[in-house]
Parts: sequence; structure tokens; C-alpha cells
Amino acid sequence: MMNRHPDLILYNGTLHSLDVAQNLLNFMLEPAAAIAVANGQNYPTSLDPTKVAMPDEVKKLPAFDPTGKLDGYLFADPPIGTATSLTGLKNGTG
Repeated sequence: MMNRHPDLILYNGTLHSLDVAQNLLNFMLEPAAAIAVANGQNYPTSLDPTKVAMPDEVKKLPAFDPTGKLDGYLFADPPIGTATSLTGLKNGTG
């Protein structure tokens, strides 16, 4: 199972806590945690619903995309050199 984030990044200045950040991001990408956050924020998870089963309450959220393609959505593309790439993530599968 993969999430829909090809790269997760940490901005400069976070290198001293890289392990902590990796652990937090891995936890937040666990399906149970991502679904709980989605329910709490009333906004769908970043997990691909074609690969991770979503409960009905998430499927009913206004921005939910059952295809997992996110066609028509606009995502920011930060400038090169302003962030540190984060390795060691579990790709949202736990």
C-alpha cells in the first residue's frame, strides 16, 4: 500500500530532530491514525483509498476521491533547496 505523497519533506532547521520527525510521519501515515485524523478534521486522509479500506464516514467527506488519483486538485511545489528530503518512511502502510 502506498500513500499519495511521493516525497514527504522537512524544512531546514529540523535536522536535529529527524528521527523524531520520521517517527511522527510514520505514525500519522498508519491507516488507523490517518482515518482518525480524517474524522476529526472532517477532511479525507492522504492514503490511497484504492489500496487502503476507508470507512463510510471518510467516504462521505466532501473532498473524498474514491479513485485515489486526485485529478483536478492543485498541490504546492516548494522551491528546490528549501527542504530536506525525508528517507526511512513506511509509505503510509505501517
